Amino acid sequence: RVPSVASDPDVIDNPAGGCFITYVGKDAKVRLLAIANTRLVTTILNTASADKAAVASPGITIANGRVYVANISTTGYLYVSVVYGSRVTRTNISVLNAMPKVTGTGYALAQSVTNSVEGPSIGLRIGSEISLFTYNATFGTWDGVDISGWARWTLGTNTTFIGNPTLAGGSKLAVYFRTSKLHLIELLPLTTSNGSWVTDDLTSTYATLTPQSDVVLFGATARQLAVLVAGKVVVLIENGPPSETWIPVTITLSGVKSLFAYGSGNLGAALGSKLAIFSS
Repeated sequence: RVPSVASDPDVIDNPAGGCFITYVGKDAKVRLLAIANTRLVTTILNTASADKAAVASPGITIANGRVYVANISTTGYLYVSVVYGSRVTRTNISVLNAMPKVTGTGYALAQSVTNSVEGPSIGLRIGSEISLFTYNATFGTWDGVDISGWARWTLGTNTTFIGNPTLAGGSKLAVYFRTSKLHLIELLPLTTSNGSWVTDDLTSTYATLTPQSDVVLFGATARQLAVLVAGKVVVLIENGPPSETWIPVTITLSGVKSLFAYGSGNLGAALGSKLAIFSS
């Protein structure tokens, strides 16, 4: 039996078979479920009474045989748990990097955690800033950097970021987020200059691309994004020409409330009491 659930889950395929699911229970404990061969094993990650979890969905990724789960505490701290076999270690990343605590509601870490050539990474909006935390394998620490300043060089000093960032990993780390003026932004590390980032305002290329939701990343091969725009689902496929890398496709479907990724890179939508899945 799965104990009562208080948050949205985040799910990732297990390279060894089955999958991992993480969520926050109504007891404010972060749980990691491992499902394989119809067998379920659950692990509680936060055991200290002072480390109660907020109902914001946790985020999850796998790197080098280790499972990384990030969550926000009720006191606004960002924590990461690392599960390696039966061993669980837990770190308060906010305190480690002297970062401000998050306040208010609307935070989620599902799809804000990934693994890439840069290493395991976590994206979090703190107020009007976007911070990226990457695991430093050499020193065994999480290094944090405010990457929103790089975006403002292109977008303007008064740009306000909203929602939750989405991270894409694999061979190319990318961060996707939106602004209060309904622009969809892609931020990429500049490989020719360590620590520098380049900003791509996708809405400046596609003027009708005004996102009303956070980005959902899906696709097992080519990188694909999905967002809600004017009540419709817009899918962006990354295989266009260098001048216009993304190909936007609009899908008309009435009543879509939210989007989600599922099962090895597929896209789904919630329509009130119904669910829809997309195929191409």
